[in-house]
Amino acid sequence: MKNYYLKLLPVALFFLSGCSDKANEVDTIIDNGYRSYISLSEQEYNSIAYPDNKELTNSEIEDIAKSYIESIKGTSTRATFNSFSDVQKEKITLPLTTNKHEKDENISFTKIKWTAQQTKKPISMIVSSDCRFPYVIAFSEEGDFFSPNETADLMIKNAMNIALQEISVIKQCEDSLREKTKAYVNTQIREKGMKHVEYLVNNTPVTRSSATGNPSGQLYKIVEPMLKTKWDQTSPYNLYMPKCPPEYDFGYGYDGRHPAGCAIIAWAQVLAYLQPNINDITTPEGQKFYWGNLGSYSPNFWGNHEPTEEDKRLASLIKNLADGSGTKFTRKGGSVSVDEVANYVKKWNIHIDGKNSCTFQNMANSLNSRRPVICRGTARAIRGTRATGVFTNGSHAWVVDGYQIRVRPSNVALSPKQPRRILKRYNVYCHANMGWGGSFDGWYLYRYDGSIDFDCGGDLYDIDLACYPNARLN
Repeated sequence: MKNYYLKLLPVALFFLSGCSDKANEVDTIIDNGYRSYISLSEQEYNSIAYPDNKELTNSEIEDIAKSYIESIKGTSTRATFNSFSDVQKEKITLPLTTNKHEKDENISFTKIKWTAQQTKKPISMIVSSDCRFPYVIAFSEEGDFFSPNETADLMIKNAMNIALQEISVIKQCEDSLREKTKAYVNTQIREKGMKHVEYLVNNTPVTRSSATGNPSGQLYKIVEPMLKTKWDQTSPYNLYMPKCPPEYDFGYGYDGRHPAGCAIIAWAQVLAYLQPNINDITTPEGQKFYWGNLGSYSPNFWGNHEPTEEDKRLASLIKNLADGSGTKFTRKGGSVSVDEVANYVKKWNIHIDGKNSCTFQNMANSLNSRRPVICRGTARAIRGTRATGVFTNGSHAWVVDGYQIRVRPSNVALSPKQPRRILKRYNVYCHANMGWGGSFDGWYLYRYDGSIDFDCGGDLYDIDLACYPNARLN
């Protein structure tokens, strides 16, 4: 039998955000540093989460297909799918049949085939083209879904039926709960005086701002990420940090030393981009600091290897920043503020603007001028056993170093200039370098009012968010 794989995987989390326009037209209000939510059941949320037009555009289907291919490890397909101009495609429409529905509805699937560049064999997939189930449901590296094949056809039919069942569940929620849920939400907004609202479903915030490497929609404008580094707080970055007591136990990778500190790493990466003249740092081995290739260098992650000369120069910079800014080391790690490091680096003619609210409006001019923005905030645990929704899970500092503007499928209006008008017409993403060795780096979506939060796995950074724009060398 051909090598068929039938997948039911959430391969495009970022796309779900773009699809659910109705739910995302209302956003978040800040109340004493915390976000205010309207709590809904999963069924209630599903009843209002999706727009009237459920069918995906060609570009959205392409995003799902590409994301699926990029998620496959060790196959020949990863670099073979470039655009729909190179592939054969066909739409399949099936009825969504249930007596409970108020009206009949047709669900579309897109069949796609292209040829692998190396093997010259056909590669096929089928994508569910409904935003309520926007996934690859069938994939084959050696099969041809356009040719009759009894076994494959049966498997594809089963996969489509599963997709239809999932969509049917949501459709029933829409038919039975949509008007009631909309009325409830409107009442809550009116009675509590909310200007914006975000939903809490099963004790978890519905957020739009998880990192993605490839936002959906036609690209309108991009400020490419400035930083070429992916630095971390582990070894060898903390090579010259003080040893810590065994009971602190920061874990494998720190080599028994304190973490380098998030604010220190954020600032160090900004310095590596700006590259001021630094002539007052020497490694313990006597080597004078110089930038060399550090602006694009990221060390091998911790492990059994001897530190390189680049590792030592980098570690000496980090140690100097920590000492000069007055970093305090505790069992929770290094503690120092963005402002304290900012005061220290002035001696190298590095300056940054003061604290401001964390919005696109306050970052846009800085990023347009190719000046990085340092952000900081505090997290709440939103998943796992700690997922209380209000648990403070520590503060963090990171860098925003680029942004891009994507056309929404329903919006083709041209070129507004002001940030607020851009946000109303386009999806705008900032690029964040989180300072964890590349983990959770990516593009994060701003809300329509320009605010943002950062969903990093089980931690949602949305408390006391602030940004420091215009990091620059004067």
